[in-house]
Amino acid sequence: MNYGKRFWYPAWFLMFAFMMAACQNTTQVIRSVDDAELHFKQGITYAGRADYDNAILEFQKSINIRSTAKAYSNMGVCYMKTGKVNKALEALQTAVRIDNCDSFAQYNLAAVYSVMDKTDLGIDALDKALQCGFSNYDAIRFDKDLDNLRGEPEFRTTLEKHKVFLQ
Repeated sequence: MNYGKRFWYPAWFLMFAFMMAACQNTTQVIRSVDDAELHFKQGITYAGRADYDNAILEFQKSINIRSTAKAYSNMGVCYMKTGKVNKALEALQTAVRIDNCDSFAQYNLAAVYSVMDKTDLGIDALDKALQCGFSNYDAIRFDKDLDNLRGEPEFRTTLEKHKVFLQ
């Protein structure tokens, strides 16, 4: 008996089988990425309608598939809108851990710290947001969540450092 021939496959067959398995895995990954993006966009839609609870659920579904800074950041904003400041802080800190130069996350982290009256941390986060390219100066000027930061001398110093002059 020759058992070796029973399990012998030509090299092209093994390569074909390997490529098929790789393609199936790639397809599953692509579907997962598409699903994550779909949930993210649905979260944005809910947030745009001020349906923050459903937005949070959709962002969480997106995160469960693929963890991204933008999903955590937007979830943090929704938590802020619903008054859940500690959950907002946690989500925004996670966003910043994923992408330290996400200016949107850094700005919203500054807002959370301001609301929590942690002005030193808020100024640092605002500085990082501006360093990373945050340029919504109307938000800096009018956002009520930044009121505690505006009273600090470092606030103006930070803005001047980045050549941001508010009227």
